[in-house]
Amino acid sequence: MRLLRQAGPAALIWSAVVFPALLLGVLAVRSADEQRIILERKETELRQQQTDQMASQIRLALGGLFEEFSRGLDDQLGRIPAGELSADFTKNISSWWRNPGIGFAVTLDGRILSPPGDIFPKGSEADRFLAGNRSFFANAQEATVYQSVPTPRAELEKLQEYNTQEAASQQKKPDAASDQMDKGLYEKLYRSRAVVPQKQARVQQETTANLSNVAPSYSRFGELVSSQTEGVLSRFVDDRLEVLFWKRPRSAPDMVFGIRFLADDLRVLLESATAIKPDPAVRFAVLNERGMPLLVLPSGFKADWKNPFVATEIGEVLPRWEAALYLADPGQLDRTARSARFASTGLVLLALACMGLGMVFIALRTRQQTLLARKKTDFVSNVSHELKTPLTSIRMFAELLEEQRISDPVKTAHYLRIIRQESERLTRLINNVLDFAKMDRGEKAYHFKPINLDALLENLWEGQRPHLENEGFTLLREPGPGESWVRADSDALSQVVVNLLSNAEKYSPEGGVREIVLKNGQDQNGLFVEISDRGLGVPRGHERKIFERFHRAHDSLSSGIQGAGLGLTLAKRIIEDHGGNLTYRPRPGGGSTFSFTLSSCPNPATTP
Repeated sequence: MRLLRQAGPAALIWSAVVFPALLLGVLAVRSADEQRIILERKETELRQQQTDQMASQIRLALGGLFEEFSRGLDDQLGRIPAGELSADFTKNISSWWRNPGIGFAVTLDGRILSPPGDIFPKGSEADRFLAGNRSFFANAQEATVYQSVPTPRAELEKLQEYNTQEAASQQKKPDAASDQMDKGLYEKLYRSRAVVPQKQARVQQETTANLSNVAPSYSRFGELVSSQTEGVLSRFVDDRLEVLFWKRPRSAPDMVFGIRFLADDLRVLLESATAIKPDPAVRFAVLNERGMPLLVLPSGFKADWKNPFVATEIGEVLPRWEAALYLADPGQLDRTARSARFASTGLVLLALACMGLGMVFIALRTRQQTLLARKKTDFVSNVSHELKTPLTSIRMFAELLEEQRISDPVKTAHYLRIIRQESERLTRLINNVLDFAKMDRGEKAYHFKPINLDALLENLWEGQRPHLENEGFTLLREPGPGESWVRADSDALSQVVVNLLSNAEKYSPEGGVREIVLKNGQDQNGLFVEISDRGLGVPRGHERKIFERFHRAHDSLSSGIQGAGLGLTLAKRIIEDHGGNLTYRPRPGGGSTFSFTLSSCPNPATTP
């Protein structure tokens, strides 16, 4: 801290403002670069809910389809004995089942009761079904099977339970135990996956199968169906997914009645069972085990089917099948992220710019205050010097006269004139300091009244003439045409003219051309007064600064020119308080010209 105090305000600004601001700016820019990731995460969370809903609808549709099959089978068994029904179940099911599929009936010991293998043409769908499942039904080999346990009816109840819990979780913040339970239930029922966004997805081979979160079991058919009375089995036969609805009736527990569906069969069923709320920003599809679309909503759109934005696996009933969502405009997320990034970066840059401007303002203000403090110090030195010089002269000549050491009347008159002049200079200096203090505090009072400007200038000119001529000045007076009246404070206006004449005297060194011209008149701006000299003039770059308080283009201590740096400041303030303006311009041929303008007023003698 001691080092910072010694370094000054600039070091404090850099240590307390600049470095933290730059650090915050860097962090903000890095945060802006992560806008795409944040937007993707939010978009993924939103869209994942939609695919979860679609997968849920598909599971519910299949559950409803299974319930329809179960009721229809119970109705048939209520009218037809199980043995008679099983003999020709493939043909019988077409009388009450209006949906696609092939019916079958088998026994637990592996005998295929229906369809009979000798009545179907070679290569027909029924023939292929028997060829692919004969060994499986006969319990001759183990097979990879995805089994829905419990039945879709229980699955429906669990989904409804989950939806109820999900709705309740939106109303209150769950505790750790309930949050863990919801998470486990969610993972068991939905088994969803978030897929890399379409634009950034990895290129996959067309034949690559989707990864599945559903674990298969390896068992024989009899073992799978003996422990339950109904259910759903799914297995891949010749790279085709077959979904088997099955049921063991109470009247014949050693028999299994069922129906088999293929992907094309399920497409017809899902088209009527799946209803998705329209959303122009997204498209939906049901992807099979090879990642190809089986169902597209709305129909007709094309996409990179292997790379959905998000997808939810449907479950054991349709293993490796997914409800997938695609963005209608994949570039929209990029544009949104870019806009957010630009907005964040713009705000950071704007904040840094404002902070930079503030720092520049503080630095300039600090520099101004430093210069002002330096000027005040110079002012004290100059005023001390200015007061000391006339006081010394007055004291010295007064002592000479008091001791009567001067007998020459001419010298006596000269010394008395010096005492008077130094007293006037001392009075003028003190008045300038006092008037400046009053103006700085806003306590300066004026007594405005109509004044004959020509008469005022003439009196001041005649009063200053003896002294200036005695100092070797050539005086020129150029009065204006006729009388000129202004509304002003005569004492304040006299102070302005005397200060300007005093400056002309001070800055006209001996040995050069010593000339002062007083001119007044009227132009388009009003009444003007000009005082010109052939003195040193104002150095380049100080034309405006000479009107600032304490500023001196030529320092009195180094140049020997008397002054405190307040004369022009007071003169300009007085003229501005009178509604005019005081300006400087170089005089052609050398020297300076100071002029001020005032508004004229009517002659009070001729005004009613």
